[in-house]
Amino acid sequence: MLSHLVKEHPYYIICCYVGLLLLFLLVCWALWCKNKSSIGIPPGNRGLPFVGETLQFMAAINSSKGVYEFVHARRLRYGKCFKAKLFGETHVFISSRESAKVIVNKENEGGKFSKSYIKSIAELLGRDSLLCAAQQHHKLIRARLFSLFSTDSLSSFVQLFDSLVLQATRTWTCGSVVVIQDETLKLACKAMCKMLISIESGQELVTMHNEVARLCEAMLALPVRLPWTRFYKGLQARKRIMNILEKNISERRSGIATHHVDFLQQLLD
Repeated sequence: MLSHLVKEHPYYIICCYVGLLLLFLLVCWALWCKNKSSIGIPPGNRGLPFVGETLQFMAAINSSKGVYEFVHARRLRYGKCFKAKLFGETHVFISSRESAKVIVNKENEGGKFSKSYIKSIAELLGRDSLLCAAQQHHKLIRARLFSLFSTDSLSSFVQLFDSLVLQATRTWTCGSVVVIQDETLKLACKAMCKMLISIESGQELVTMHNEVARLCEAMLALPVRLPWTRFYKGLQARKRIMNILEKNISERRSGIATHHVDFLQQLLD
């Protein structure tokens, strides 16, 4: 029967052989490219197609140990530098001074390396934020920040932190439960509001603290823009924070607000 098929359709058989040969060559080429491209790339598991390790990452975030469990397990397996596919993109996790130094140096060498962050973080903080800013913009912001860290400024910052810590501890009652993470966030928010935009008390400070808390909760959430998701609530919190900042900028430029010595004023001068 096979010989009869060959006699009747010789070109069909030739096409089948050629197709199999091309398929074999394509597989060999793909394997060669994979081995070649893996040279110098951090180890790691790409996980499921399209999804990668996003499900494991989200499960770790919602667990009692948080995202650190996800990072710790892979660090033990792959070392201090490893890759993981999250939210459709490959991310590299580093946990050593040497790796961080290489990345910073590469970014400063004419943009040979460009850092980026998980989509949810980048969208919530903004592409031009200090954490996500490109090389030149990052240098500009750092230069503005540098003037705030003189000896006199650092001394006043220490006094501010001492005062805030004392205020916080006075509100603690004997036998009550104190959640250190929540108290630390409150303390950090008060200090940053004072140093960056000179907001020390009042409803504006309460609003800033609440919105910053929502923003932090959404940073590692699944980037889905639905009203009931943490990510969407984080985006709304960012809008309200930006409204407060824009209001402060407008008042200072118009001369309504009194002069302040803070980061915002450094940017406006």
